[in-house]
Amino acid sequence: MKKLLYVIPVILIAIVVYFNYSSKFYIKNNAYEIQENLQKFLQRSEPSEQINVKQVIDLDNMKFVLAELKDSFGFAKLTRGLNRKYKIDFIEYGGNGNFKGYIYKTNQGKYLIVYGRNSDKKIKYIKAAIENNEYRIVIPEGNLYIAFCKVPDETKTVFPDRNDYKFFDQNDKNIYE
Repeated sequence: MKKLLYVIPVILIAIVVYFNYSSKFYIKNNAYEIQENLQKFLQRSEPSEQINVKQVIDLDNMKFVLAELKDSFGFAKLTRGLNRKYKIDFIEYGGNGNFKGYIYKTNQGKYLIVYGRNSDKKIKYIKAAIENNEYRIVIPEGNLYIAFCKVPDETKTVFPDRNDYKFFDQNDKNIYE
């Protein structure tokens, strides 16, 4: 009987922890769930804003989502939990410029993620110079893009400076020089 008095609280605590965890990581790994949950997340602050997912990059335990919102583009980061479902870490949209780049750490290492607008479709690749290393990132076709490359785990930079990037066309010509 005494053993039962110890086991019941442990089971109850385990159940509470499980449901608390599951309530944070609830998005299934499919396009419909991601789109719907990003829309719900966004409507908490922007009720009339409609989101249209354009591309998703699946890196290790994270998903990086490029989306269109009215006349701008947005970016979302989702993290996968132990239950193989995702939670939304953040959605970012609007602001100035047609390009953004950040370095994110996943459970397998660090990646430089770049995303933006390529309306005239001139950008074929981007060169990034970060901490004495140069990275070449091929840009997919389309008006909006999201692309990535692996960077060393020792990389300290999180927000590379805009001047660290150069944009090239199909003839290897720097577009903005």
